[in-house]
Amino acid sequence: MSHKPTPDAESSSSETSGERATAGEKETPKNKKCSSRASRALRELDHGLTRSARRVITALDEGLLTYDAAREATAARKRDGALDDLIRDQSRALRKALPIAALATSDLLDAVAEMRFVRDWTDKGDEEEDEDEEKD
Repeated sequence: MSHKPTPDAESSSSETSGERATAGEKETPKNKKCSSRASRALRELDHGLTRSARRVITALDEGLLTYDAAREATAARKRDGALDDLIRDQSRALRKALPIAALATSDLLDAVAEMRFVRDWTDKGDEEEDEDEEKD
């Protein structure tokens, strides 16, 4: 029993071989991105979380580099300089790191605000408020 291809199977194989679809059929790329609204929202949120986490990591790195440089400098000047200036060196590091880390929350909130379903939700709220104002 040999399998003979049906006309449908032949036409589908010819479409994948690179021939153009007829006027009534739609062409679909092989690797088309198909995603639901929820998965798109999760992707957008993931982007914001990743950006926020990178900002925190950068802040920690800058703060630690600042602290290490200040500690080394005070240790070289005095016998117990690293211990004597511990709070001053940590304060210097925090002054460097905190402004950078503070931007992490705004990155996250920006990502949430730019999410499509949040924009749609807030637009609906604006439309309802406009309708209520028109009635009054």
